Amino acid sequence: MRTLADPGPADPGRQIWAASGLITAAALIAATALLITPAPDSPQNAFARPQSVQVQGIPAQVAQAEITATRTVTVPQPVTSLTVLSYGAPVEVSGGPVGRVQVTETIGYQSSPPPVIEQVSRGHLLLADPACSVSRSSAAACVVSFTVIVPAGVRVAVVTDGGPAQLTFATPPDSVSVTTDGGPATVRVPAGPYALTADSGGGPEIIAIATDPSATRSITVSTAGGQLQVGP
Repeated sequence: MRTLADPGPADPGRQIWAASGLITAAALIAATALLITPAPDSPQNAFARPQSVQVQGIPAQVAQAEITATRTVTVPQPVTSLTVLSYGAPVEVSGGPVGRVQVTETIGYQSSPPPVIEQVSRGHLLLADPACSVSRSSAAACVVSFTVIVPAGVRVAVVTDGGPAQLTFATPPDSVSVTTDGGPATVRVPAGPYALTADSGGGPEIIAIATDPSATRSITVSTAGGQLQVGP
């Protein structure tokens, strides 16, 4: 069951940062370093300018697809919170010395590239690939994995629906939430204490950080049977 508390406020007039499904299959087959087809010119569209796409080393789930590509973009808007919704593919989030969030998507598909949700609303960045959900008929035909680098202070929530999640922070994060529904979850953070809620659902569990229910920084991890590890 997918459960997630949105770490950022909702906005009916949410700003679309980028729209996916713009990679041409023919171009992807033809070369290893190509361009995403640009969307109509818009100051709100990060893909209004061509972005580089390269076929590189990719996760096993993506390698099963007939066509694969990666693309990396820098989110132009300031981001204070991040939600990543993956449908079985790996998710990696790390804190780094960056001023803006950087997103790398590894996309695998069989016939046409899936649309990927990439939206910023009031500082909240949402990344999701609902077209690849197992509840949809197209589930077997596509997969999208996310690798994200965030500046310090960004609150992070990740849901993978069975895929592995790995989160690594060089500085103590304010808020981290991970739900994998059976996939393994690893959260690496500097020394605490943290207000920790960890539930592996009977799976292996390793906790190697200082915890305090009254701590201002919080970590919540649920794996429903998957391996759970929180430590430095």
